[in-house]
Amino acid sequence: MAGAAIDYQDLVRRDQVHARLYYDPAIFEEEMDKIFSHHWVYVGHESEVAEPGEFVCRWLGLQPVILVRDRKRQLHLLMNRCRHRSNTICQVERGNAAGGFRCAYHGWTYSPSGELTGLPYSVGYDSRDFRKEDYGLIRVTIESCHGFIFGNLNPGGHSLLAQIGAARPLLEQVINLAPAGEVMLRAGLLKHKYRANWKMTMENVLDAYHPPVLHQTAFHLGTGKSFNWDSVYGPEGNARTRDLGNGNGQIDFNAQNRKSGFFFQGLKGDIDESAQRAYHAGLAKRLGQERVAQVLGDSDPHFSIFPNFNYLPPGQVRLIRPVSIDETHIYYFPVMLKDAPIEINRERIRRSGYMHGPAGLVAPDDIDVYERNQEALKARQDEWVILRRGLRTEQREEDGSIVGMAYEETTQRGLWRHYRQLMTRDANGAI
Repeated sequence: MAGAAIDYQDLVRRDQVHARLYYDPAIFEEEMDKIFSHHWVYVGHESEVAEPGEFVCRWLGLQPVILVRDRKRQLHLLMNRCRHRSNTICQVERGNAAGGFRCAYHGWTYSPSGELTGLPYSVGYDSRDFRKEDYGLIRVTIESCHGFIFGNLNPGGHSLLAQIGAARPLLEQVINLAPAGEVMLRAGLLKHKYRANWKMTMENVLDAYHPPVLHQTAFHLGTGKSFNWDSVYGPEGNARTRDLGNGNGQIDFNAQNRKSGFFFQGLKGDIDESAQRAYHAGLAKRLGQERVAQVLGDSDPHFSIFPNFNYLPPGQVRLIRPVSIDETHIYYFPVMLKDAPIEINRERIRRSGYMHGPAGLVAPDDIDVYERNQEALKARQDEWVILRRGLRTEQREEDGSIVGMAYEETTQRGLWRHYRQLMTRDANGAI
């Protein structure tokens, strides 16, 4: 007997959300369908599979997929499931399958583009009711924006660019930092697992209210001196939060970076001056000298694309993988700038580990908080989570984005508005 329909209009209100959204397994199951099976979901970057046969294993919610480049250099996203008896055909995270994929259970083999190429004892199949061309790996629709690849199991509703919307200029801001106008995600990755709900990461990445409290040590060690929080996050600072629509958001440090510089940049540090000059010259060759100061002033943006893509200074992509209602895996990929001096990219890798490694200054703090959040949800008295800060002072700008002070909860409210919209649509995608 089916349970009662979940009333998301009641659970997600203008300025508060109900704690049930973080701990109810039935809600998690609906999210995997209505969000991760009917939405563009980030799966990887083109540079991760740059050569023919290269692949990485990823997920669309709970569904395993393989991002692979075939012999003709075409990209494919394939369901990681043998068409025979449903075994995963690939168990390693990444590699090269130029010779194809082979199911370890019964030996069915597939080309890198997913065609069924062979099966043992094929004489047992009658050609009247079995054709190999009907049993290739199931393909998933993909679209790419500036090299960032998203997959969609049911793409009829809208394009990737429509979903990215106002976040697209931020992806352009990322690639503009590279002398070649391209970035590379081939420098390895950091992996974390935490015992809490996946949405906590999406909320936290756009939360500039917690750093002055939770990350005091990180800022002190990063600067070597006492940090003036109000100079960035407070009323005298220039940082802002931006609800970009579609659940996407930004902590906008652009004006702050241009005003005083920000230590997250990852483009300075202990880099030799000759390398910095070479880097600037490479940018100037592509962009023109006048734009270099603006590009370097803006530096790496800080933003997210719903439901599972985060971009963090100093140059990291974070992919969020929900596993269960109270388990989440997150993956950090250092973003290398193509044709930048090796000293620049080496510093970006170093800062990635420094901030988000297992002994880093930021990620362990956040993960600890996520797990304490989940534990606290077991207290079932007054279960409303408040998102009211800055509600009466945020402003809508000409481009449609809603802007608040850095420490306000503008972006969290925007994320939950979009969530409610997705979770209240019917099976045909209608709201």
